[in-house]
Amino acid sequence: MSLGKQNQEQHRKVLALIRENAKLIEAILKMFIDGVSSPVLILTDYKIVYANPQAIKLFGYSTRALREHSIDDLFKTNKPQPFSSYVTKSNGFRTKPSERIAVRIENRSGSGKWYVPTFKRHQWKGKSSIVMSLNDLDLSNTNPENILKNELRLQLALKGSNQAVWDYNLKTGELYLGKEYFSMLGYKPEEIKSSYDSWHKLIHSSFSTKLNGMISRIAEGKETSVNWEYLARTKHDGYKWIMGIGRVVEWDYTGAPIRMVGIHMDIDDRKRLEIDRLDMWKTLQGFIRSSTDGLILTDHKGLIIEWNAALERISQLKRNSVIGKPLWEVQGLLLASNEKGREAIERVRNAFTSLAHTGKNPWEGLVFESQILLATGEIRTIQQSLFSISTETGVSIAATVKDITESKTALTKLEKSEERLKLAVAAGNVAVWDLDFITKEKYFSPLTFQLLGYMPWEIEPTVEMLEKHIHPDDKNRIRESIEVLFETGTSIDLVFKIKSKSGKYLWIESHNSIFRNESGAPVRVTGTFTDVTKQKEAEIELILHREELMKSLAQQELLSHISIILNTNIPFSDKNQSVLTNLGQFTYASRVYIFENSDDLRVTTNTYEWCNTGIEPQKDSLKDIPLAPILEWSKSSEYLFSSNIKKELPPDIAELMLRQGIQSFLIFPMWVENKAIGYIGFDECNYARTWERSEVELLRTIANLIAFSYEREHILQRTTQIDA
Repeated sequence: MSLGKQNQEQHRKVLALIRENAKLIEAILKMFIDGVSSPVLILTDYKIVYANPQAIKLFGYSTRALREHSIDDLFKTNKPQPFSSYVTKSNGFRTKPSERIAVRIENRSGSGKWYVPTFKRHQWKGKSSIVMSLNDLDLSNTNPENILKNELRLQLALKGSNQAVWDYNLKTGELYLGKEYFSMLGYKPEEIKSSYDSWHKLIHSSFSTKLNGMISRIAEGKETSVNWEYLARTKHDGYKWIMGIGRVVEWDYTGAPIRMVGIHMDIDDRKRLEIDRLDMWKTLQGFIRSSTDGLILTDHKGLIIEWNAALERISQLKRNSVIGKPLWEVQGLLLASNEKGREAIERVRNAFTSLAHTGKNPWEGLVFESQILLATGEIRTIQQSLFSISTETGVSIAATVKDITESKTALTKLEKSEERLKLAVAAGNVAVWDLDFITKEKYFSPLTFQLLGYMPWEIEPTVEMLEKHIHPDDKNRIRESIEVLFETGTSIDLVFKIKSKSGKYLWIESHNSIFRNESGAPVRVTGTFTDVTKQKEAEIELILHREELMKSLAQQELLSHISIILNTNIPFSDKNQSVLTNLGQFTYASRVYIFENSDDLRVTTNTYEWCNTGIEPQKDSLKDIPLAPILEWSKSSEYLFSSNIKKELPPDIAELMLRQGIQSFLIFPMWVENKAIGYIGFDECNYARTWERSEVELLRTIANLIAFSYEREHILQRTTQIDA
């Protein structure tokens, strides 16, 4: 036999052996499947090609009859996707445990039962096939009624949280949007068709390019999830901020994504609040940069986030060169390398360490002086204070910096002049005193009397004399401190106000020490008096400056908050009541109210009112008040105020207000289209209050905002009447 024929014969035998082995494997598989107690089927090309006795009994069809049915007809899932699509994913090993589904068997009798399918790839009749077994489910969790109940719960949860489901087929372009999506935009159910085109028309044009780019990247397999924010048009031609979140949940047999699901979320209030806060921050930045004092802002880690123009001038360091650097590191570039400079740097570092551990600034409200060395070699004296600012992300620190070189120089010259005139002790401007309880000797340097404007020994320095001259607010504190010193102490430092000969109060700093014998009894006490009036006044001025800054920031925040309230879609009356509540809580007024004038300007009526604790409401008794006396009284004034109602007001108006217990008030008229539509007012019933200029300007601005809100409401009402 030739070699070629031998090879052919050998090849024929191998093929025959393979066929025999395949038949043997199929026979073994068939025998195993038939012996399994659960229903088992073999699927080839999405058709049932074999079913074990349990499966045939379950369906009520023969194997031949089963072949004539599509698996999508025989199996119904508890998911939107068809069963064949799920089989494709399972065959490709893309199914995760969390994605598994339940199937309901549609048998010949019309009844059904729920199962969980499991899959195993295998060869059958020479083709790649799938062996599928059906496992019983706990019907208490998976029967259709409970599934519907779960879907209802999901719908209620989505509605309650202002969210809506979406389902998008990347192959067909079909888009399903839950009815909650259109509801959050003000549309009625079924008013807009749930389709991709309908949805795309609602999206603001500036977001279309980003949307198309995201869909392209998903289709190309570059991304598997989306998370984006966009503006969608509401029913009344406004726009609302929506967040879309979703991910790919289904792929075809090639691995290409074909289906995405996700949710839409209403984030309009939060997003607009973020925008308003950003606008407020920009306003604050303008204020910071235009301030004549240096101002530093840091985050909670001590990294500089603001360095204003005044500080650039003082330090000669540009803003861009310090932003993002630790505050103490920048101070190290400026402060002289002496002990005080190192103390100042360590003080700032310790402040942030304390913030990290305790949330408190140990240097809150204290004022420090230090010297800085400029790049030109010039030495300048600065005065700075660290104070805390609480934000949503934690507590940060701000610092005010003031160049006091000139004033410090002038103060030094003045002190030297006083030193020559008063011949004080060598340390300068320090009075020394000493009492010996054993010898009964007492010594007071001449400056002790001169500090208070007296000639030496013009008055007798006794405890009674000191108590008589100490400011009433400090007497008890000083008395208690001295008692502690004599009972158990060794030294004490005091700062207090004392009355001079001229009647002016001076700030005195006193350092005192006490000496005791072996039994612990006091035998001697000595101390010093120093006039620190100028330093304390400078500290108070800096603190007041800081308080003014904080008050300005608070007013800006109030204006922003009220602007947000007036621009929301809540009912007009709710807006007004909320604004009055915020105004009352901010100003601590007794009563805040709005009067609305009649169209013919004959009467005015109290329509909105907020009352502080313990203040009796007046709204119900202030209806149809004659307007003529008020218009006559207010015609020459931009706003009305009084802290002496009985003397400053016309008798009839004064009597009306006194009956309400009012001691002072501030009232702004509201104008719409050059017509006085009403008034917004603030009453104080507890004392004759004098309104500060900054408060008047703030309330004037808010009155204008409310008037603008009324004007907008009137326009809206007219538009509604025309449409009707």
